[in-house]
Amino acid sequence: MKTISQVKREYSQIQKAIKFLIDKCLDKKGNLKISNQKTVMHSLRMGFDLLKRGYGKNIVIGAILHDIEEDAGVSMKEIEKEFGKKVAKIVEAVSLNPKIKNRKERDLDLYRKIAKAGREAMIVSVADHLDNADYYKYIKK
Repeated sequence: MKTISQVKREYSQIQKAIKFLIDKCLDKKGNLKISNQKTVMHSLRMGFDLLKRGYGKNIVIGAILHDIEEDAGVSMKEIEKEFGKKVAKIVEAVSLNPKIKNRKERDLDLYRKIAKAGREAMIVSVADHLDNADYYKYIKK
């Protein structure tokens, strides 16, 4: 069982990730600096859902930051510097490779990376799909 000081430390790191996400995606007036309208709320919903379900801080932070490379252009080096190798590994695994233009190939590459990265990346990926499930009905093709 975790001590109260361990829980406080973990919550502090999660709050740091939330601030990092907001700083990278919103300007001082709260307007998006990025083109993806759903990034902040989607990422926070995922993180809080996984936290509520009892997952550890690396998974929660990975969920909060999972779209930040794709949507806000934050480098893996910066993520690793701020949150460590484990979180960077999760975020990198669940991030699409923009160099692969063919959507099917890009998706296959993504799933291979997730499988290789392991359980934590898989959990974040599933949480991503679940949170996006309400939008799938709008996809025509």
